[in-house]
Amino acid sequence: MRIILLALIFGIYASFATHSYYWDGISFALAIENFYRKAAPFGVLFHPNHLLYNLAGYWVFRVFRALGLMGRALWVLQGLNILISVCCGYVVFRIAEWSFKSAALAFYCWLLFAFGALWWEFSTDADAYIIAIFFLTLSFFYILTRGVRYLPMVCVLHVLAMVVHELSLFFFVPVLISIWLEPGMRMRRRILCGAGYCVAAALLVGSLYYFCFRLALHPDNGNVFSWALSHADDVRFAYSVRNIILVNALSYIKLFLGGKLSFVYAYLSAPTLISLLAAVSGIAFFAVLLRRRKFDQETVRVVRRSERGQRCLRLAISWVLPYAVFLSVWLPQNGFYKLLIWPPLVLLLGCYLSLRPRLVSAAAALLVAQAGWNFAAYVYPRSHDSAAPVVQFAKELSEQLPRGTVIYYASFVPDDWYLQYFTPGTEWRHLDSPDPGLLTRAISEVHPRVCVETTALAQLRTHALESGTPPPVFGTQYKWDLVSRKYNVRMRCMN
Repeated sequence: MRIILLALIFGIYASFATHSYYWDGISFALAIENFYRKAAPFGVLFHPNHLLYNLAGYWVFRVFRALGLMGRALWVLQGLNILISVCCGYVVFRIAEWSFKSAALAFYCWLLFAFGALWWEFSTDADAYIIAIFFLTLSFFYILTRGVRYLPMVCVLHVLAMVVHELSLFFFVPVLISIWLEPGMRMRRRILCGAGYCVAAALLVGSLYYFCFRLALHPDNGNVFSWALSHADDVRFAYSVRNIILVNALSYIKLFLGGKLSFVYAYLSAPTLISLLAAVSGIAFFAVLLRRRKFDQETVRVVRRSERGQRCLRLAISWVLPYAVFLSVWLPQNGFYKLLIWPPLVLLLGCYLSLRPRLVSAAAALLVAQAGWNFAAYVYPRSHDSAAPVVQFAKELSEQLPRGTVIYYASFVPDDWYLQYFTPGTEWRHLDSPDPGLLTRAISEVHPRVCVETTALAQLRTHALESGTPPPVFGTQYKWDLVSRKYNVRMRCMN
């Protein structure tokens, strides 16, 4: 049964992998391929927030190329995430099986974990969260089931998680709590174990950051600490009551349910109809259980929590709390940050159901409804290019632009990342000067076509207004636009 379920989840993930790629994954794939083609230096593989993720992805990508598999880096990262996600779900199953001593409840936790909306989506994307969370979940398994004697293994796994995604830092709390809860230890040994763990992990992570800082590309002359803590200029803490309560709560709901009804209508097909039928059946079965009074006081009696269940509860809470506090004020609208506590949230629900085993069948019915809705309204639509307009736009552009086309940009904004990645036959150059003569000289070279994207267009028009010179003339035949509330992508060609 476990092998069948592993294969089934892997097959579903791989068959309906997302095409609505998060921009981080596109930037990772660009960095990997640019370095592989020797179009960028080695330092491009190091990012302070995801220190070694690109390097690991590059190694896997290079192995694929050495085997003669000519897939692109984005697909390699997607496949790696799918494989790691399936393994992570199995670790959650093992934790639940050990903690609750119930096969039914363990399978429920596994399936809930695998088919939560955001986890399902990011499992098929190219981002760094899945691998980092896998290392954290494996660390949790060891501190829960093996205790202090596996502390060196936990330290290595935690360090790996931190150098894949730096927000893994807060996992120090459940590790230290597990040391505190370890039975039969004297206070002095607890303190020594906790201090030794913190020092060892800090030295390992600090050494890796310092080494990578020396190799990485960074525009300023700051130190390794400022580099490690760097982030986008528009990212900041938010302390308003609305963000902490309402926006934060909505981001947690996204972990369980995603999508919208308009996606169901737009992508109505046999797979969506089947999944909607499953969703309706799950809700109907849940309603039947209620109608038959399955939840009266006699049926829903509370059983005594086992010692293992008690330990799982405490450690899961210690994992959730530091993240819940920090993420309430740090970008609370971003549901994908909450993926870092998706495993303990599932286990906490398992802890609740372990005290009320007769509720597991009702919870399973709701799980079927949840998975059916997430597939029909979220996962299946996002497995199409048309659900990601900028990806569809870039692929159409790639078909119409001849190989060797030169595209000028003034600022390499995230929309350009998609355009460059999905138009591999083009050459992108920075517009060093807004002088239209630069484009004229470029046309006289051997390039078949010279184009200008949104930011370069704006710079050329601003220069024309300020200098009084006529702006460059673009042809009417070769122009493309993707302009909406979300996108402002324009492409103009001079020949």
